[in-house]
Amino acid sequence: MIEQIRAYIETCPFLNELAELNQNNSIEQDKNYSINESADYNPVIYSFLNGEKEMQFAFHLDTCLSWTDPLQENTNTSLFFEKFRNWLEENDEQNIYPEVDDNILPLSISTTTNEYMVEPNSTEALYRINGIFTYIKTKGEENNE
Repeated sequence: MIEQIRAYIETCPFLNELAELNQNNSIEQDKNYSINESADYNPVIYSFLNGEKEMQFAFHLDTCLSWTDPLQENTNTSLFFEKFRNWLEENDEQNIYPEVDDNILPLSISTTTNEYMVEPNSTEALYRINGIFTYIKTKGEENNE
């Protein structure tokens, strides 16, 4: 599922703004973010009697940004994450979801947190926003979740 989520998020039209926010970004570096599966969550929300399952896939978008003016950088970073959150909400309202296997029926995709700082230091910080993709998994061939 992580590859489908990565491919989906890479279509976000605002991701290029992350490179502009990072003042130390080199021309060779084409991505200044990472999309990863979150830890410590139960993928199964509910098991139905017919064998279908309501499932979730928790993920997070991370970016490491440098800063020279913390107030301005925090404002710019917050604006990016607000755009990203709105993009997910609009896609969810329009039923635009990651491309998934035939035995998966998407239900929703959204963020579950605002952006927050992880591992800050005096010159840069790792920012993260968490998201969740929920779906129904019908009986059929098993996928690695």
